[in-house]
Amino acid sequence: MVMGTDAGDEFHSGAGRHLPHTVIHRIASGVAWGDVGPMVRGCSPPRESGAMKLKLVLATASAMGVLMSAAWANDSNTLYLEQIGEGNLADVHQSSGGGNNDIGTAGDPITQAGNHNSFSFSNSGSGSGTNNDVIDVEQLGNNNIFSSAAWNGANNNVIDDVEQIGNANRVSVSMNGSDAGLVDDVLQQGNGNHLVIEQSGSNSSGNKVLSVSMIGDNNGLPPDGNGDWRRAGTYLFQSGNSNVVAKSSITGSNNIGPAGDSNTYRNTHRIEQRGTGNTASAVTLGSLGLDPSTDYNRIWIFQTGDGNTSDVSQGLSAASFGNKAQVTQTGNDNTGNGLQSGDANTIAISEIGSHNSVTVNQTGDGNSATANITGNSNGGGVMSGGAWSVAASNGLTSGLIVQDGFSNTALYTVSGSDSNQFAFLQDGNLNSITGSVSGSGGNQAAVAQTGSSNTVSFTQIGSSNNLAVSQ
Repeated sequence: MVMGTDAGDEFHSGAGRHLPHTVIHRIASGVAWGDVGPMVRGCSPPRESGAMKLKLVLATASAMGVLMSAAWANDSNTLYLEQIGEGNLADVHQSSGGGNNDIGTAGDPITQAGNHNSFSFSNSGSGSGTNNDVIDVEQLGNNNIFSSAAWNGANNNVIDDVEQIGNANRVSVSMNGSDAGLVDDVLQQGNGNHLVIEQSGSNSSGNKVLSVSMIGDNNGLPPDGNGDWRRAGTYLFQSGNSNVVAKSSITGSNNIGPAGDSNTYRNTHRIEQRGTGNTASAVTLGSLGLDPSTDYNRIWIFQTGDGNTSDVSQGLSAASFGNKAQVTQTGNDNTGNGLQSGDANTIAISEIGSHNSVTVNQTGDGNSATANITGNSNGGGVMSGGAWSVAASNGLTSGLIVQDGFSNTALYTVSGSDSNQFAFLQDGNLNSITGSVSGSGGNQAAVAQTGSSNTVSFTQIGSSNNLAVSQ
């Protein structure tokens, strides 16, 4: 373990003050215990064998340098760090050794209190990079940065309980080419914050993001004109198999996302998963566009691969409007798209099988659309007979659900059935459609309801049934 200040490593604060740069490295070979500068307390020389616990308390009231050398020749080490003041910089690097090291604990977290502080952890060793956990980190203040990077087969690493309380803070987590990485309980509370988590690698699997929360206003980086998705308020990316985003939420107003030549990519909240067996859930609460006529606080879940599932909920407060949501699933030819504008709208799409297609468009408040499909080639096909007539006269195609108004509900369930075609329109308020399909398949249903308080409930069992309703 080596920590120290190099002659050329100085942090220049906004006031022009030179502050120490704290660098912490993990090494495999022993280094003699060195001198400890007067700004470090609570440290003791390492033991000859067994785990080592190191606690540092650093203050930056003066520009006096900090020099320290130590050896971590074994695994199962624990690092504690507290920095108070502005412009602190701490780097931790794991490149060899046995792994199983911890940074911070729930009872004694890594703490940086002040502004313009930075904490980073890198993990590059195959084998040695396993089971290294960042247990608890607190950054209190503005313009702080937390970053973590693991690669080269660094598996089973955990980022747990990272809190940034303040404004203009940044979180960046990268797990590249690693398996079973876990990110849990990341919270940014304040305004103008930004968060990126990337778990990638074509052979990676079992990576999880269990809980990511952003609370505040004006989150996300200003658009750069290039439609850079990473500039969204929250951007999560996973590639490989069996990855999970259990919960990602944004609560606040005037959150922004990247924009190119148009608002196509103005996504406050973007989740991207590439691979098989992935799941994602996203929530945006109480978001108000910068300009309600053009800006959209959009959740976009983009999935490629087989057997992916998504759930989107957005704009669940009276202050919300101009929201949009999109869910896309590709792989084994499944597609799912959702678009909503207004308040308190909800879309839930689940597709299991091949060649299924669902698109939901909702405008207004309090609308709910749910599609649960098990089977193959449902939606997206060609309609005929009375179902085709109702659909065509209302501008519908198979697999499309449109709701325009207030408090409309649509629930469509296909249970182990193939090649069913459906299209629904509700234009008005307090309308309801409930449909259930089972059997060998080939059924069709088209329902168009205009006005208020209309209700349709139907069940299709068997094959080649054709339902058409217009009210």
